[in-house]
Amino acid sequence: MKKAIILLISLLLLTAGCSVTEGEPSVPIEPSAAAEDVGVPSPDPSLIPPPSPLPSLLPSPEPPPEPEPTVITIQFAGDILLHDSTIENAKIGDGMYDFKPFFEVIRPWIGGDLALCNMETPVDVHGGNKNVIGYPRFNAPFEILEGLEYAGFNHLIHANNHVFDQKLAGLQATLANFARAGFSHTGTYADEESFNTPTMLDVQGIQIGVLAYTDAVNGLENLIPDSVRPFAVRRFSSNSLNSLPKMAEDIAALREAGAEFVIVSLHWGAEYVDKPTQTQQEIARGLAEAGADAVMGGHAHCVQPIEWHEREDGSKSLIMYSLGNFLSDQSRRNDPLHKTQYGMLVSLTVTKTPEGDVFLGDCTVLPTLCARNEEDRYTLLPQPNPGDAAVAVSMFGETTADWGNRAYEHIQKIVGEGFLS
Repeated sequence: MKKAIILLISLLLLTAGCSVTEGEPSVPIEPSAAAEDVGVPSPDPSLIPPPSPLPSLLPSPEPPPEPEPTVITIQFAGDILLHDSTIENAKIGDGMYDFKPFFEVIRPWIGGDLALCNMETPVDVHGGNKNVIGYPRFNAPFEILEGLEYAGFNHLIHANNHVFDQKLAGLQATLANFARAGFSHTGTYADEESFNTPTMLDVQGIQIGVLAYTDAVNGLENLIPDSVRPFAVRRFSSNSLNSLPKMAEDIAALREAGAEFVIVSLHWGAEYVDKPTQTQQEIARGLAEAGADAVMGGHAHCVQPIEWHEREDGSKSLIMYSLGNFLSDQSRRNDPLHKTQYGMLVSLTVTKTPEGDVFLGDCTVLPTLCARNEEDRYTLLPQPNPGDAAVAVSMFGETTADWGNRAYEHIQKIVGEGFLS
């Protein structure tokens, strides 16, 4: 009996020693150890290939396109100066005029993103085309603006010696007519606030600043009240360099306002001469150094040279000393091909890189001829191939080919090689 009890106690103690006390973690057997116990080597994790990715059901996205430069064309034309014979030729009824036929042949050549010309005369200052008149105190019919829009122009330069021909009321009426016809303009102003507001044009994302000055108003400034005169039109001197510092300040103000390209128009110098003076050259080049990218001149009523000006920083500016007349009639019956009938349509490319740099590209010159036949019919002919246009031939006959050649040769002689298209 005693032996049985001792055996029972021993079995109980043996069972307790083999149990796991509650709350104590069991010790797991390491897989590698277990594998070694049976003689199986452990796999190397680095040799196990990753799982293959599932195929995408969506197409791979296209890379974004590289930004491209912006390239625009700016076109410059000369004076729009309507004499009595030109106005009379456009008349189609009592108080009604149509200038569109004048531009029919030249129109396909005018397609610049920005196209400027010098509107040299007041426009319909009394309303209803009352008292329209040519030289010397001009007042053109309203329809000339419709003709210019039809031709392809979209900005008017209006700082010249005829802006006060019809006094302050005439100036104010002309500016109102510009707005009515949908034209922006530069050079004359209705009030001081407008005078101090920079002319900025957004052309395909390129900010174009425009300034326009005249060196004369034909002695008519006394027709403008003292309170208005200082800001009615921008004035400067073309006989000295005295105005250059103030004009440089105006260019700097345009740049500060955000202009990336600056155009300066100058109505200046002597009439009917083929070359600028030395002072005019110094003014134009000084403006180029001050930041003017294109200088367009007028008032000579005939073409003058064009030049590239290279600035000290290596950039360049285009100087057009006089674009000549575009639409005008200062010819004589015994000299229908007077040089006042020759003009230029200058096309300039301007590029803006994706990084924001703006620079000038190519410049081409299209010679023009404002032709008049014996019936006083007018048309603007692009040179050197006016005979290609059926309208011109039907109006003027085959002689237009000879006229065109003479105009081309004259302009080529004045402007020089390398510009004419």
